[in-house]
Amino acid sequence: MKFSTIIFDMDGVVVDTEPIWKKATMKFLQRRGITQDIDKDKHKWISKSPVEIMEIMKDLYEFEGDPMELHDERNAIVDEIYQDELQYIKGFEPFIKKVKDSNLKTCIATSSFKKHIDLIDEKLNITAKFGQHIYSIADVGNIGKPNPDLFLFAAEKLNSSPSDCIVIEDSPNGVQAAKNAEMFCIALSQQDTEEHKRRLLNADIIVESFEDIDLKELI
Repeated sequence: MKFSTIIFDMDGVVVDTEPIWKKATMKFLQRRGITQDIDKDKHKWISKSPVEIMEIMKDLYEFEGDPMELHDERNAIVDEIYQDELQYIKGFEPFIKKVKDSNLKTCIATSSFKKHIDLIDEKLNITAKFGQHIYSIADVGNIGKPNPDLFLFAAEKLNSSPSDCIVIEDSPNGVQAAKNAEMFCIALSQQDTEEHKRRLLNADIIVESFEDIDLKELI
């Protein structure tokens, strides 16, 4: 067996939260009179810690405020949207079934806070698929990607060595975190822009959907 373990990022890999976060962020910025599209900038904060995200946004869009208070405000908007629009990424459910049938160890390793993990679990019951193996940056002192800490922590919890692990990510920082952890990385680009795909080039494999992952070749 080449690999024994698959570590999944959560947002944009397991659950389709990216459109929700974009909508919430646009609404958050509109409250401050900022109406520009964030697509060209979002790569600068994806996979960063909540405080880092707000510090980056404050610099980019020139507004003031305490980073944690701003984070809480944006989160409140996200919470409202989650209730109606949250769903799994297309292709994830049949893929995780194949993974489980292959007796691979699995977990989620996400930059999201526990509050959002709990909201997602309440809506989609992700613990039915991952049990207690759902880890966040809170488990590693809020050290965000591209630092490898979270992926190394997840591997340790699963009793897997880094060389046994596949990481499935959708962000450049997440891909870099996987490579910094010396893990094999699959980048899930879906229908994203060519610019975003270019930023994923450090991954070992880039696919547009779960259907493109040949599990038999990896295990």
